[in-house]
Amino acid sequence: ALAEMRLMFWKETVRDIFQGKAPPQPVARALLKVVQDSRPSKMWFDRILSTRVEDLQRGASPPEDLKSIEAYAEGTSSALLYLLLQTAGVRDTTSDHAASHVGKALGLCTLLRGTAHLAARRTCYLPADLMMKNGVSQESLYRGEGSQELSDVVFEVASTAKAHLHQGRAFLGKLPNEAYPVLLPTVHPDMYLDALEKCHFNVFDPSLAPGSRSEALKQIRLQINIGWHAWK
Repeated sequence: ALAEMRLMFWKETVRDIFQGKAPPQPVARALLKVVQDSRPSKMWFDRILSTRVEDLQRGASPPEDLKSIEAYAEGTSSALLYLLLQTAGVRDTTSDHAASHVGKALGLCTLLRGTAHLAARRTCYLPADLMMKNGVSQESLYRGEGSQELSDVVFEVASTAKAHLHQGRAFLGKLPNEAYPVLLPTVHPDMYLDALEKCHFNVFDPSLAPGSRSEALKQIRLQINIGWHAWK
């Protein structure tokens, strides 16, 4: 209920911001300035918020299928990239296509990264149809039990994320220069997917946990890779 109230606050705040006013709240005031300076589309703000509200209303039930979590990633991560492109002055169909795929890859990887943490809170974002097909129960996931069957589910989600990364990168060389800094986040899911593959798609592997030594090293490599790609 509290989360839904916060989202309703932001829906009302976004409406007010696009009418030229903002409540006395630091983030809202900063957002008002961005909207006044860059004129991004209100549609993408609304899309992010409505997607989050729909997700809350889904409750404890896992998403039905892979298309459901792709739609969630599109409505959150991709929509945010569309907004960032607009604030960077990029309003171009090719860049939007790239952002759609990159956002879906980011969103799917975020859900995979959070699987162990969410399972401890009895929440599941792995597709119900894939869980059923591979004979994985929600209870075994909540107990933190890794298995080949669970790894097979994770593999299918990770493969979809990887495919979106490849599709997004197919647009490299066709984008305006201003779009590249916005799409630099492609480095992060690529590194996570490589690490996940080395762990045989076991989302409960300790090396993938936040705070682990290998995770800290990945963060260092991530910063190096982002700097390298930005320089290129």
